[in-house]
Amino acid sequence: QRSDLKPNDEAGRELTDVELRAVWKAAGTLGYPYGPLYRLLILTGSRLREWASASRSEIDSAARLLEEFIHPSDTEHLLREIRRAMRTRSWRQLSCRIHRRNDGALRWIEITVRPRTMRDGRLWLLGTMADVTGYRRAEAALRSSEELYRTVIASMDEGFCLVEVLFDDGDAPCDYRFLEINKAFEQHTGLNDAVGRTIRELVPVHEP
Repeated sequence: QRSDLKPNDEAGRELTDVELRAVWKAAGTLGYPYGPLYRLLILTGSRLREWASASRSEIDSAARLLEEFIHPSDTEHLLREIRRAMRTRSWRQLSCRIHRRNDGALRWIEITVRPRTMRDGRLWLLGTMADVTGYRRAEAALRSSEELYRTVIASMDEGFCLVEVLFDDGDAPCDYRFLEINKAFEQHTGLNDAVGRTIRELVPVHEP
C-alpha cells in the first residue's frame, strides 16, 4: 500500500457536465476495453463492477450502439440529458439522429426515458423510442415555406398588411388589429410599429 497517497475530499463528488465531456472525449482515444467501458459507465450511471464483470460481447454491443448508430453531433447532448435524468431521477424526452441498421439511412428518433431503482438497488433507465423523421421533415418544410413567404412579403414594393377584424357586442365590425405588415406598408401609410395595435389606436378618427 502506498504511503504517499492522501484522502481526497472530492473523491465522492459528482462530475460536472464539462468534466464528463472531457472524460468522454478522452475515452474515445483508448482501446478496448477501457474506452468503451468508461463511456458505458458515463452513459448508464452504473457502478464499475456492473460493467467490469460484463462479457466482451456485452460491452461491444453497447459500445457499437454509440459509435455506429447515434450521430456523432448528437452524442454529447444525449449523454448530458441521460446523465441529468439519472441525477434528478426524473423522466426526460430526448431526440437524436441515428443511422438505421438495415440501410444506414439517417433517421430522427424521440426517446422518453425514466430512471427506476430496481429491487437490488441498481438504477436503470427505462424508456421508449419512436421514429419522428416524417414529423421533422414536415417541420423543416414548414419553416422553409414560412421563410420564403416572409422573404417575398418583405421584398414587395406594394404595401402589405394582415389584419384581424374585431367585432362589437352586436357582431358588427368595429375595428381591426394589425397582425403583420411590410416595410412598404409603413412607407406608404406612415403607420409605424403597427403590429399588435388596432387602427383606432393608431388613427382614432378612422371609420372602420
